[in-house]
Amino acid sequence: MNKNEERPGRLAAIVAVVCTILTIVVQVAGYYCVARDKRNEELMLHRRQALMSALEVVDHAYANQSMGGRPPSNPHPYDISLARNSMNGIIIYCKDPNKVLAAFAEAAGIINPETQPPRTHGPKELAVFRDVVCDELGVSHVQYSDTNVVWIYSLPGAK
Repeated sequence: MNKNEERPGRLAAIVAVVCTILTIVVQVAGYYCVARDKRNEELMLHRRQALMSALEVVDHAYANQSMGGRPPSNPHPYDISLARNSMNGIIIYCKDPNKVLAAFAEAAGIINPETQPPRTHGPKELAVFRDVVCDELGVSHVQYSDTNVVWIYSLPGAK
């Protein structure tokens, strides 16, 4: 065989090898993209759970405190571990845990009674916390038509 006859065979072999390598690279990249997306999905699920739990803590706190000169709407005990677990979830799973924790502390009225005086907190702080939660979850903020209805104090027939 002369060189001119060998050239198409070599070219075909080189093309086959390159295509095989490209196929492997695409498959490996696809695997890593799917794995990354799955990790991000799991992270978002944990983040959402931690933030919803924190909002639940704020609801418990507000139900147990006086607001606007009115008595507490639904005084009841709740497990403090819910707040601790929320805080831990925020620290572990949120993109900006410092911002979220600061807003959570403001909304729930979390203080160290040994070093900090009590402070007022209410619907304004809750609205700010909800905006921070929306940022963390990548959803739009709420534009309240009536700023007096940020937290539901009572509804007819509700306990």
